[in-house]
This record gives sequence, structure tokens and C-alpha cells, in this order.
Amino acid sequence: MEQTAQTECQQVFVDNKICCDDAAFSPSIIEIGFIDEDEAISDLSEFSVSEEDKVERNQTEISSKTGDVSHEETDFNETQRNDDNEIISFNHVPPEEVPNHQVVQITHSNQTFLSENSNDYQNALESSDVRESKDESLDQSSLLIDTSTDIQNSQSLQESMLTLQLSLEDRSALSAFEKLSKKNPDESMDVAKLPENASKNRYKDVLPYDSSRVILKEGTDGDYINASFVHMPLPHPRKPNEYIAAQGPLPQTCNDFWQVIWEQNAGIVVMVTPLKERNRVKCHQYWPDLYQTGSYNEMQVTCFSETTSTTGITRDFLISHQKVSEERHVIQLQYVNWPDHGVPVDCTDFLEFVQQLRDLRRDVGGTVLVHCSAGVGRTGVLILMETALAYMDADEPIFPLELLKTMRNQRVMMVQTVVQYKFICEALLKAYNDRCKKMKED
Repeated sequence: MEQTAQTECQQVFVDNKICCDDAAFSPSIIEIGFIDEDEAISDLSEFSVSEEDKVERNQTEISSKTGDVSHEETDFNETQRNDDNEIISFNHVPPEEVPNHQVVQITHSNQTFLSENSNDYQNALESSDVRESKDESLDQSSLLIDTSTDIQNSQSLQESMLTLQLSLEDRSALSAFEKLSKKNPDESMDVAKLPENASKNRYKDVLPYDSSRVILKEGTDGDYINASFVHMPLPHPRKPNEYIAAQGPLPQTCNDFWQVIWEQNAGIVVMVTPLKERNRVKCHQYWPDLYQTGSYNEMQVTCFSETTSTTGITRDFLISHQKVSEERHVIQLQYVNWPDHGVPVDCTDFLEFVQQLRDLRRDVGGTVLVHCSAGVGRTGVLILMETALAYMDADEPIFPLELLKTMRNQRVMMVQTVVQYKFICEALLKAYNDRCKKMKED
């Protein structure tokens, strides 16, 4: 029997094996040469905990308190519903207190799912300032699984999407994300902390690890730039996705930014920020205007094309290196629909933007340089999204939290906020839903 439910494009999290910080990570944020520390902490929502993030975190802490009574062995054979046919309890036990695996069994046997409009979930949404996008949910009857299967150890793409769906509805994702270490405590950042490199960092606590930092061969003033190699393995036999995650260039680092592009042969640059937000500089314009040429060290960069679409701006550059008498073509994709606060209301155009990158990658190949302002928040969203979609194409299960852990082992604080992680999971569910519809049509 086929059952279709209308829900919002949803957030969900898989509570896999995660590493935790013993101490809370509370970065002190300074944008060198632009704003003081107090302004940065209060105004730059991408790098400090926003008010809506605090509200969402508080809701998570409240909903995670299940009391002293354990429901692990309870037979939840009775469900209570409200007037809208939404499940409000199992044997008078709130849904959020029921173990996840038993929710799966209940929903499997009854061919029904928790509604995101349950009181606790709806109250959390209403109390936050985060806007949600309305979208069709997964065709949930098609996701019913054999509960005798060990989901954690043997899981298909379909099952991982169901786990994602259920994790969203019980909101376990929020606590799982918050427990994930924002940085690898075993990694050092000694070079980034050197006094001579301080002016090259936009934010003093967003620094590259020594082990994964991009080392300039011919830098303007030394070999340091705030950028990290991010290596994301893909299912065999696909080659890994290779990225450079970088901060948005400062006026004094533009030459080195183009030097990285040249030395690492990065044919694609992805920009996930405007130059300014709320009158704050997020990134210096490091490229020349259309039909203009700019000089960067021994390179001449000409912008010979600029096209605008519903998802962003595509710019084409020709780099001429005077020292080696060589020319290269570089394409910049800039996403322009990210709002000043939070995340995009609708994930549709962001998915289209990521697909544009994926199509371009097939033609261009090589390393993709991604940056926002600090090179961790929106940069992390894009890298995680493209990687997860590659797993989806390969019909492999997707565990966003595990992918994120891989990313944070290579660059600190990738995917900065709960809201950003929520957006990723919403978009993944929509992408899977669209994929299922297309397969049915074909």
C-alpha cells in the first residue's frame, strides 16, 4: 500500500560514532583590519552562535531529557493520535522518548510515521527564527525496511535515508551534531599562529592544521595562506573529490590566492558568499571586473565572461603567467542566494548550484577551490553536499555525520552551525525524493 505524506524539507542526523570535545569550543573571532572582537562576536552569525542556534540548542537539551524511566524493553503496541492523525505518543510515552530502533519497528508494522508537527517539534520551530521550506516528503511507504537487518552495520542507501528521516523527526540530530568535535585535538596549527602570519588570517581562531595546510611554493611573503586540502574519498571505483577549503581573500592575500590557484592547478573556484553582508566585508574582490585585467604577482588575470542565472554568477578567467609563458582557463561559480541570516529558505536552487559544479567537475577535473568568508561554514556545507550526492549516485548509504568528521579532521569547524547541518540533511532528503520520483517516471 502506497502512502504519501506532506512534510517540510527536513533536517536529520545519523548518530554514528562521533568524537566529542571535553571542553566547549568557543572561538574568539576577529576580522583583521575590519572590525573589533566585540562586533565580530555579535554580528558575524556564521562564526558565532546565533540567537536562533541558541534557541534550537536549548530545545534539543529539553527534548533529550527522558527522565529515569527506561523504555528500551517496552512493547509500544498502542499509538495515540491527535485530530490531524498525527502520532503524539506510544502507550502514552512521548515520541521523543521512544528508542529510535523501536520507532522503526512501530512505523514498519503500522505503515505510519511520526509527524514533524508533533507538539515538541513544532514549538521548537516556532520559537526559533529559522524559516523552513515546504516540500514534498519522501514517499515513506517505499522506505519501509526489514527491521531484522542491522541498520548500522549493513545498510543500503534506502535504509540510510529512512534513518535520516526518523532522526530528523526525533531530533536526535541536534545533540549528535553538537557532540561532534569542532576540531581534531591531535592536530597542531603552529604555522598559522606565527606572528608574521597573523595579518593573513581573517579570523584568529579559524586556522588550518599544519598537516593539511596548503604550502605556497612562491608566496608573496613566505609559504603560508589560510587554506587547507580536503580529501573526500568516494565509493570505489570513483576517484576522491579533492578540494582546497580557503578563507575569503583579504586585500593583502589576493596575490597568494591566485598563486594557490596556479600552483595547485585549480580549474574551478566556488564562492559561497557575497562580498558584503549587512555592510560587513566578507571577502575582498580578488578578481578584475568584466573585460578588465588585473596583475597578481607574475600573473595577469582577465575576466572575459560573466553570466548570471537563478542560482548564481559564472565568471570565466584567463590566467597568463609571465614567468613560464603559459595560459590557463579558470571558472568561478558564485552562489548568490544565501541569506544574511541562517540558510536558504528553499534548498532547490542550492541543489541546482551543486549539480552545476558536479557537471563542470566532470569536464574540468582536478582540485576545486571552495571559499566563503572563513572557509569553514558555507564552504563545509558545499563540500559535504557534493560528496553526499556522489554517494547517492553510487547507491551507497549516506552518513552525513561521518562525512563531516572526515572533513573536520582536515580543517577545523567545517559546517559551522546546527542550522547549516540541518539544511544539508533537508537537501539530501529532497534530492533522494526527487531521485525516487525520476526513477518511477523512467
